[in-house]
Amino acid sequence: MALRRFFHRDIVASAIFLAGVCAGGLAPVALAQAPNNSPSEARELVGQLGNDQFSVRESAYNQLIQRGIDAKPVLLLASNSQDAEVKLRARRILSIIVDADYQRRKAAFQADHDGSANTTLPGWEVFKETVGSDEPARILFVQLQDAETSLFEAYEQGPDKALEVLKERSQKAYDRVQPGMRRGGRGPVPAANVNLPNAAALLFVGSDPRIELTDEIATRLTALPTSQAIRDAINQGEQRTRQLYRTLVGRWVARDMNMQLLAENLAFASGNNLKEALPPAIEILKSSEPTTAENSRLRTVAMLLISKLGSREHVRHLEPYYGDTQLCLPPPVRVQMRDLALWVTIRLNSKDARDYGFEGARQNDSTGVDLNTIAFKDNDARQLAFKKWSEVTKSPK
Repeated sequence: MALRRFFHRDIVASAIFLAGVCAGGLAPVALAQAPNNSPSEARELVGQLGNDQFSVRESAYNQLIQRGIDAKPVLLLASNSQDAEVKLRARRILSIIVDADYQRRKAAFQADHDGSANTTLPGWEVFKETVGSDEPARILFVQLQDAETSLFEAYEQGPDKALEVLKERSQKAYDRVQPGMRRGGRGPVPAANVNLPNAAALLFVGSDPRIELTDEIATRLTALPTSQAIRDAINQGEQRTRQLYRTLVGRWVARDMNMQLLAENLAFASGNNLKEALPPAIEILKSSEPTTAENSRLRTVAMLLISKLGSREHVRHLEPYYGDTQLCLPPPVRVQMRDLALWVTIRLNSKDARDYGFEGARQNDSTGVDLNTIAFKDNDARQLAFKKWSEVTKSPK
Protein backbone atom coordinates (compact mmCIF):
# COMPACT_ATOMS: atom_id res chain seq x y z
CA MET A 1 0.00 0.00 0.00
CA ALA A 2 1.48 3.35 -0.96
CA LEU A 3 2.89 5.36 1.93
CA ARG A 4 1.97 8.75 0.47
CA ARG A 5 -1.59 8.50 1.85
CA PHE A 6 -0.13 8.48 5.36
CA PHE A 7 1.59 11.79 5.53
CA HIS A 8 -0.61 14.75 4.61
CA ARG A 9 -3.50 14.53 7.04
CA ASP A 10 -1.40 12.94 9.81
CA ILE A 11 1.07 15.79 9.71
CA VAL A 12 -1.80 18.29 9.84
CA ALA A 13 -3.31 16.49 12.82
CA SER A 14 0.02 16.44 14.63
CA ALA A 15 0.60 20.13 13.92
CA ILE A 16 -2.80 21.03 15.33
CA PHE A 17 -2.11 18.95 18.42
CA LEU A 18 1.34 20.43 19.00
CA ALA A 19 0.01 23.94 18.53
CA GLY A 20 -2.38 23.21 21.36
CA VAL A 21 0.53 22.07 23.53
CA CYS A 22 2.48 25.25 22.86
CA ALA A 23 -0.55 27.38 23.61
CA GLY A 24 -0.91 25.68 26.99
CA GLY A 25 -4.31 24.12 26.33
CA LEU A 26 -3.23 20.50 26.54
CA ALA A 27 -4.57 17.01 27.01
CA PRO A 28 -7.89 17.47 28.82
CA VAL A 29 -9.19 19.37 25.78
CA ALA A 30 -7.00 18.01 22.96
CA LEU A 31 -7.30 14.38 23.94
CA ALA A 32 -10.71 14.05 25.55
CA GLN A 33 -11.47 10.42 26.27
CA ALA A 34 -13.97 8.66 24.02
CA PRO A 35 -17.24 7.58 25.68
CA ASN A 36 -16.43 3.90 25.12
CA ASN A 37 -12.80 2.93 25.38
CA SER A 38 -13.08 -0.83 25.09
CA PRO A 39 -9.95 -2.67 23.85
CA SER A 40 -11.97 -4.46 21.18
CA GLU A 41 -13.07 -1.18 19.63
CA ALA A 42 -9.51 0.15 19.81
CA ARG A 43 -8.29 -2.96 17.97
CA GLU A 44 -11.00 -2.46 15.35
CA LEU A 45 -9.88 1.13 14.85
CA VAL A 46 -6.26 0.07 14.50
CA GLY A 47 -7.29 -2.34 11.79
CA GLN A 48 -8.89 0.55 9.93
CA LEU A 49 -5.58 2.46 9.83
CA GLY A 50 -4.71 0.42 6.73
CA ASN A 51 -8.11 0.69 5.07
CA ASP A 52 -8.15 1.46 1.33
CA GLN A 53 -10.47 4.41 1.88
CA PHE A 54 -8.77 7.61 2.98
CA SER A 55 -11.76 8.82 5.01
CA VAL A 56 -11.85 5.55 7.00
CA ARG A 57 -8.14 5.74 7.75
CA GLU A 58 -8.41 9.35 8.88
CA SER A 59 -11.45 8.71 11.04
CA ALA A 60 -9.73 5.80 12.79
CA TYR A 61 -6.57 7.86 13.22
CA ASN A 62 -8.41 10.74 14.89
CA GLN A 63 -10.56 8.48 17.07
CA LEU A 64 -7.48 6.69 18.39
CA ILE A 65 -5.92 10.03 19.27
CA GLN A 66 -9.09 10.98 21.13
CA ARG A 67 -8.92 7.76 23.13
CA GLY A 68 -5.62 8.91 24.55
CA ILE A 69 -3.34 6.76 26.67
CA ASP A 70 -5.93 3.99 27.04
CA ALA A 71 -5.21 3.02 23.45
CA LYS A 72 -1.50 2.57 24.14
CA PRO A 73 -1.41 -1.27 24.55
CA VAL A 74 -3.18 -1.85 21.22
CA LEU A 75 -1.04 0.74 19.46
CA LEU A 76 2.17 -0.80 20.81
CA LEU A 77 1.24 -4.04 19.08
CA ALA A 78 0.30 -2.21 15.90
CA SER A 79 3.62 -0.33 15.89
CA ASN A 80 5.25 -3.59 14.77
CA SER A 81 2.62 -4.39 12.14
CA GLN A 82 3.65 -5.92 8.81
CA ASP A 83 1.47 -3.30 7.11
CA ALA A 84 3.81 -0.34 6.66
CA GLU A 85 1.07 2.27 6.84
CA VAL A 86 -0.54 0.78 9.94
CA LYS A 87 2.88 0.70 11.58
CA LEU A 88 3.69 4.32 10.72
CA ARG A 89 0.29 5.66 11.73
CA ALA A 90 0.31 3.67 14.99
CA ARG A 91 3.75 5.00 15.88
CA ARG A 92 2.72 8.57 15.16
CA ILE A 93 -0.41 8.23 17.31
CA LEU A 94 1.66 6.64 20.06
CA SER A 95 4.05 9.59 20.01
CA ILE A 96 1.14 12.02 20.30
CA ILE A 97 -0.76 10.30 23.09
CA VAL A 98 2.31 9.37 25.12
CA ASP A 99 3.62 12.92 24.98
CA ALA A 100 0.20 14.33 25.90
CA ASP A 101 -0.04 11.94 28.83
CA TYR A 102 3.48 12.89 29.93
CA GLN A 103 2.70 16.61 29.75
CA ARG A 104 -0.45 16.08 31.82
CA ARG A 105 1.40 14.04 34.43
CA LYS A 106 4.31 16.46 34.48
CA ALA A 107 2.03 19.43 35.10
CA ALA A 108 0.44 17.62 38.04
CA PHE A 109 3.87 16.62 39.38
CA GLN A 110 5.17 20.20 39.15
CA ALA A 111 2.10 21.53 40.92
CA ASP A 112 2.64 19.05 43.77
CA HIS A 113 5.58 21.00 45.26
CA ASP A 114 5.80 19.10 48.55
CA GLY A 115 4.66 15.68 47.29
CA SER A 116 1.52 15.76 49.42
CA ALA A 117 -0.66 14.75 46.46
CA ASN A 118 1.54 11.70 45.76
CA THR A 119 1.85 12.53 42.07
CA THR A 120 4.48 10.57 40.21
CA LEU A 121 6.40 10.14 36.97
CA PRO A 122 8.34 7.15 35.62
CA GLY A 123 11.34 6.47 37.86
CA TRP A 124 10.33 8.89 40.61
CA GLU A 125 10.05 6.26 43.35
CA VAL A 126 13.67 5.20 42.78
CA PHE A 127 14.89 8.79 42.37
CA LYS A 128 13.36 10.07 45.58
CA GLU A 129 14.76 7.14 47.58
CA THR A 130 18.29 7.32 46.16
CA VAL A 131 18.84 10.96 45.16
CA GLY A 132 16.32 13.21 46.91
CA SER A 133 12.67 14.24 47.16
CA ASP A 134 12.62 17.93 48.14
CA GLU A 135 11.59 20.66 45.72
CA PRO A 136 15.08 21.11 44.16
CA ALA A 137 15.15 17.34 43.62
CA ARG A 138 11.74 17.44 41.95
CA ILE A 139 12.90 20.25 39.65
CA LEU A 140 16.01 18.30 38.69
CA PHE A 141 13.98 15.16 38.11
CA VAL A 142 11.66 16.96 35.68
CA GLN A 143 14.71 18.24 33.78
CA LEU A 144 15.92 14.65 33.42
CA GLN A 145 12.46 13.54 32.31
CA ASP A 146 12.26 16.25 29.66
CA ALA A 147 15.72 15.33 28.35
CA GLU A 148 15.14 11.56 28.17
CA THR A 149 11.39 11.01 28.14
CA SER A 150 11.59 7.83 26.07
CA LEU A 151 14.24 6.37 28.37
CA PHE A 152 12.12 6.94 31.47
CA GLU A 153 9.10 5.55 29.66
CA ALA A 154 11.11 2.40 28.98
CA TYR A 155 12.43 2.39 32.55
CA GLU A 156 8.85 2.23 33.80
CA GLN A 157 8.29 -0.87 31.65
CA GLY A 158 11.12 -2.84 33.32
CA PRO A 159 14.87 -3.55 33.17
CA ASP A 160 14.87 -5.28 29.78
CA LYS A 161 13.09 -2.44 28.00
CA ALA A 162 15.25 0.13 29.82
CA LEU A 163 18.39 -1.67 28.67
CA GLU A 164 17.17 -1.66 25.08
CA VAL A 165 16.68 2.13 25.04
CA LEU A 166 19.78 2.73 27.16
CA LYS A 167 21.88 1.01 24.52
CA GLU A 168 20.74 3.42 21.83
CA ARG A 169 20.79 6.57 23.95
CA SER A 170 24.18 5.84 25.52
CA GLN A 171 25.75 5.47 22.08
CA LYS A 172 24.52 8.91 21.04
CA ALA A 173 25.80 10.50 24.24
CA TYR A 174 29.13 8.66 23.97
CA ASP A 175 29.60 9.90 20.43
CA ARG A 176 29.36 13.46 21.74
CA VAL A 177 32.20 13.05 24.23
CA GLN A 178 34.52 11.16 21.89
CA PRO A 179 36.57 12.99 19.24
CA GLY A 180 36.02 11.86 15.63
CA MET A 181 38.00 12.41 12.46
CA ARG A 182 37.55 15.21 9.96
CA ARG A 183 36.62 14.35 6.41
CA GLY A 184 39.63 13.40 4.35
CA GLY A 185 41.61 12.44 7.45
CA ARG A 186 42.57 16.04 8.23
CA GLY A 187 43.00 15.46 11.93
CA PRO A 188 40.61 14.92 14.87
CA VAL A 189 37.39 16.78 15.51
CA PRO A 190 37.29 18.08 19.10
CA ALA A 191 34.78 16.25 21.26
CA ALA A 192 31.53 18.11 21.89
CA ASN A 193 30.44 18.47 25.47
CA VAL A 194 27.62 16.18 26.54
CA ASN A 195 24.22 17.68 27.40
CA LEU A 196 23.99 17.68 31.20
CA PRO A 197 20.36 16.54 31.71
CA ASN A 198 20.79 13.82 29.08
CA ALA A 199 23.98 12.52 30.67
CA ALA A 200 22.52 12.67 34.18
CA ALA A 201 19.40 10.77 33.08
CA LEU A 202 21.51 8.05 31.46
CA LEU A 203 23.68 7.70 34.56
CA PHE A 204 20.63 7.57 36.83
CA VAL A 205 18.93 4.79 34.88
CA GLY A 206 22.23 2.99 34.28
CA SER A 207 22.90 2.99 38.03
CA ASP A 208 19.96 0.72 38.75
CA PRO A 209 21.43 -2.67 39.73
CA ARG A 210 18.35 -4.41 38.31
CA ILE A 211 19.55 -3.47 34.82
CA GLU A 212 22.23 -5.91 33.66
CA LEU A 213 24.55 -3.62 31.72
CA THR A 214 26.76 -5.04 29.03
CA ASP A 215 30.42 -4.01 29.13
CA GLU A 216 29.76 -2.03 25.95
CA ILE A 217 27.04 0.12 27.52
CA ALA A 218 28.92 0.43 30.81
CA THR A 219 31.99 1.68 28.92
CA ARG A 220 29.94 4.40 27.24
CA LEU A 221 28.35 5.51 30.49
CA THR A 222 31.69 5.54 32.31
CA ALA A 223 32.91 8.16 29.84
CA LEU A 224 30.10 10.58 30.69
CA PRO A 225 31.22 11.74 34.18
CA THR A 226 34.53 12.92 32.72
CA SER A 227 32.67 15.46 30.55
CA GLN A 228 32.98 19.11 31.49
CA ALA A 229 29.23 19.35 32.03
CA ILE A 230 29.19 16.65 34.71
CA ARG A 231 32.35 17.88 36.42
CA ASP A 232 30.94 21.40 36.59
CA ALA A 233 27.61 20.13 37.94
CA ILE A 234 29.20 18.27 40.86
CA ASN A 235 31.75 20.94 41.73
CA GLN A 236 30.09 24.28 40.96
CA GLY A 237 26.78 26.08 41.29
CA GLU A 238 24.10 26.27 43.95
CA GLN A 239 24.88 24.01 46.91
CA ARG A 240 21.72 21.88 46.96
CA THR A 241 21.72 21.31 43.20
CA ARG A 242 25.40 20.45 43.33
CA GLN A 243 24.74 17.94 46.10
CA LEU A 244 21.93 16.32 44.12
CA TYR A 245 24.23 15.83 41.14
CA ARG A 246 26.97 14.49 43.40
CA THR A 247 24.57 11.94 44.86
CA LEU A 248 23.34 10.95 41.41
CA VAL A 249 26.85 10.56 39.95
CA GLY A 250 28.05 8.90 43.15
CA ARG A 251 25.35 6.27 42.71
CA TRP A 252 26.76 5.52 39.26
CA VAL A 253 30.42 5.25 40.29
CA ALA A 254 29.44 2.89 43.09
CA ARG A 255 27.64 0.34 40.93
CA ASP A 256 29.14 -3.07 40.25
CA MET A 257 30.91 -3.62 36.91
CA ASN A 258 34.09 -5.11 35.50
CA MET A 259 37.42 -4.35 37.19
CA GLN A 260 38.72 -1.92 34.59
CA LEU A 261 35.61 0.24 34.54
CA LEU A 262 35.20 0.13 38.31
CA ALA A 263 38.80 1.30 38.67
CA GLU A 264 38.04 4.22 36.34
CA ASN A 265 34.94 5.11 38.33
CA LEU A 266 36.79 4.97 41.66
CA ALA A 267 39.59 7.12 40.25
CA PHE A 268 37.01 9.68 39.12
CA ALA A 269 35.33 9.56 42.54
CA SER A 270 38.67 10.08 44.27
CA GLY A 271 39.53 13.06 42.10
CA ASN A 272 36.11 14.62 42.78
CA ASN A 273 35.73 13.62 46.45
CA LEU A 274 32.62 11.48 45.96
CA LYS A 275 32.23 9.60 49.22
CA GLU A 276 29.53 7.40 47.70
CA ALA A 277 32.41 5.34 46.26
CA LEU A 278 33.75 4.38 49.70
CA PRO A 279 31.56 1.25 50.16
CA PRO A 280 32.67 -0.45 46.90
CA ALA A 281 36.28 0.53 47.61
CA ILE A 282 36.08 -1.16 51.00
CA GLU A 283 34.44 -4.25 49.50
CA ILE A 284 37.30 -4.51 47.02
CA LEU A 285 39.88 -4.55 49.81
CA LYS A 286 37.89 -7.07 51.86
CA SER A 287 38.31 -9.71 49.15
CA SER A 288 40.25 -12.75 50.33
CA GLU A 289 41.65 -13.44 46.87
CA PRO A 290 45.39 -12.75 46.41
CA THR A 291 46.49 -9.61 44.62
CA THR A 292 47.41 -10.27 41.00
CA ALA A 293 48.59 -8.20 38.07
CA GLU A 294 44.97 -8.16 36.88
CA ASN A 295 43.37 -6.80 40.06
CA SER A 296 46.27 -4.76 41.46
CA ARG A 297 45.20 -1.51 39.78
CA LEU A 298 41.68 -1.80 41.15
CA ARG A 299 42.98 -2.40 44.69
CA THR A 300 45.47 0.44 44.31
CA VAL A 301 42.73 2.87 43.29
CA ALA A 302 40.57 1.64 46.18
CA MET A 303 43.37 2.32 48.68
CA LEU A 304 44.02 5.76 47.25
CA LEU A 305 40.32 6.63 47.45
CA ILE A 306 40.20 5.50 51.08
CA SER A 307 43.28 7.59 51.84
CA LYS A 308 41.45 10.70 50.60
CA LEU A 309 37.90 10.05 51.74
CA GLY A 310 38.19 7.47 54.51
CA SER A 311 38.99 7.60 58.23
CA ARG A 312 40.86 5.65 60.91
CA GLU A 313 38.06 3.11 61.09
CA HIS A 314 39.09 1.90 57.63
CA VAL A 315 42.64 0.97 58.68
CA ARG A 316 41.51 -2.57 59.45
CA HIS A 317 40.87 -3.12 55.75
CA LEU A 318 44.47 -2.17 54.96
CA GLU A 319 46.21 -4.38 57.52
CA PRO A 320 45.77 -7.64 55.52
CA TYR A 321 47.96 -6.05 52.82
CA TYR A 322 50.97 -5.40 55.05
CA GLY A 323 52.64 -8.51 53.64
CA ASP A 324 51.51 -8.09 50.01
CA THR A 325 54.53 -7.84 47.68
CA GLN A 326 52.57 -7.41 44.43
CA LEU A 327 53.37 -4.21 42.54
CA CYS A 328 50.57 -1.64 42.62
CA LEU A 329 50.96 -0.97 38.90
CA PRO A 330 53.16 -2.39 36.15
CA PRO A 331 56.75 -1.09 35.90
CA PRO A 332 58.16 1.54 35.95
CA VAL A 333 56.05 1.90 39.10
CA ARG A 334 58.06 0.23 41.87
CA VAL A 335 55.80 0.64 44.88
CA GLN A 336 54.32 -2.55 46.35
CA MET A 337 50.84 -3.03 47.76
CA ARG A 338 52.25 -3.25 51.30
CA ASP A 339 54.05 0.08 50.85
CA LEU A 340 50.85 1.80 49.80
CA ALA A 341 48.85 0.12 52.59
CA LEU A 342 51.33 1.44 55.16
CA TRP A 343 51.35 4.95 53.67
CA VAL A 344 47.53 5.10 53.69
CA THR A 345 47.44 3.78 57.26
CA ILE A 346 49.81 6.49 58.43
CA ARG A 347 47.82 9.15 56.62
CA LEU A 348 44.50 7.99 58.09
CA ASN A 349 46.10 8.18 61.54
CA SER A 350 47.07 11.82 60.84
CA LYS A 351 50.79 11.12 61.20
CA ASP A 352 53.64 12.55 59.16
CA ALA A 353 54.64 9.86 56.67
CA ARG A 354 58.12 11.34 56.43
CA ASP A 355 58.77 10.10 59.97
CA TYR A 356 58.20 6.52 58.81
CA GLY A 357 60.45 6.22 55.80
CA PHE A 358 58.42 8.15 53.22
CA GLU A 359 60.69 11.19 53.06
CA GLY A 360 60.18 11.77 49.34
CA ALA A 361 56.37 11.40 49.22
CA ARG A 362 54.78 14.00 46.93
CA GLN A 363 51.12 14.90 47.08
CA ASN A 364 48.80 14.63 44.09
CA ASP A 365 45.46 16.47 43.97
CA SER A 366 43.74 13.64 42.13
CA THR A 367 45.03 10.46 43.78
CA GLY A 368 46.53 11.91 46.97
CA VAL A 369 50.11 10.82 46.27
CA ASP A 370 52.54 10.21 43.41
CA LEU A 371 52.98 6.46 43.77
CA ASN A 372 56.66 6.21 42.84
CA THR A 373 57.55 8.73 45.54
CA ILE A 374 56.52 6.26 48.26
CA ALA A 375 58.57 3.33 46.91
CA PHE A 376 61.33 2.19 49.27
CA LYS A 377 64.86 2.04 47.89
CA ASP A 378 65.31 -1.50 49.23
CA ASN A 379 63.74 -4.10 51.50
CA ASP A 380 65.81 -3.04 54.51
CA ALA A 381 64.31 0.44 54.35
CA ARG A 382 60.86 -1.09 54.06
CA GLN A 383 61.33 -3.36 57.08
CA LEU A 384 62.61 -0.44 59.11
CA ALA A 385 59.52 1.60 58.28
CA PHE A 386 57.14 -1.21 59.27
CA LYS A 387 59.11 -1.82 62.48
CA LYS A 388 58.91 1.84 63.46
CA TRP A 389 55.17 1.96 62.78
CA SER A 390 54.67 -1.25 64.74
CA GLU A 391 56.44 0.20 67.74
CA VAL A 392 54.20 3.23 67.67
CA THR A 393 50.90 1.43 67.24
CA LYS A 394 51.72 -1.85 69.01
CA SER A 395 50.00 -3.69 66.18
CA PRO A 396 51.52 -6.88 64.68
CA LYS A 397 53.09 -6.61 61.26
